Amino acid sequence: MEVIIAVFVITVGLLAVLGLINFLLNSAQSSKDNLVAAELAQEGVEIVRSMRDSQDDWTAWFQSPPVGNWQVQYNTDNSHPLVAYSGSNYLKYDSASGLYQYSVGENTQFLRKVTISKISDNQAKVSVDISWKFKGSDRHFILEDRLWRWQ
Repeated sequence: MEVIIAVFVITVGLLAVLGLINFLLNSAQSSKDNLVAAELAQEGVEIVRSMRDSQDDWTAWFQSPPVGNWQVQYNTDNSHPLVAYSGSNYLKYDSASGLYQYSVGENTQFLRKVTISKISDNQAKVSVDISWKFKGSDRHFILEDRLWRWQ
């Protein structure tokens, strides 16, 4: 009888430890995904800010900003093409350059939608929505920023 009780106690203890390990592994992956999503969102805002800053005539940019939903990426040649957002073009990670982009690298689970809207002749709103799936559920990280004509 004592052996049966000892085996039961050890089994319950091992199951608890295995459950804890599984929980910790899932938490680590979820935290990593959230961190990558936050950085991709910030990069999206910075790309649009860089587009605004590279304009010779800020007034013209604010009077007719590229309103709509876009996919954007950072390019090493400082070009920032806007491509219409399709909802199916996943970012790829290029380990050689350390950049997420659409043309080169390993496929990832992340989609980035950059929405630009005009608030006034002096202000534009940039909203970046990073979406991905984790354990079968949809996850989103949304970052919004306002760009002002400050010159």
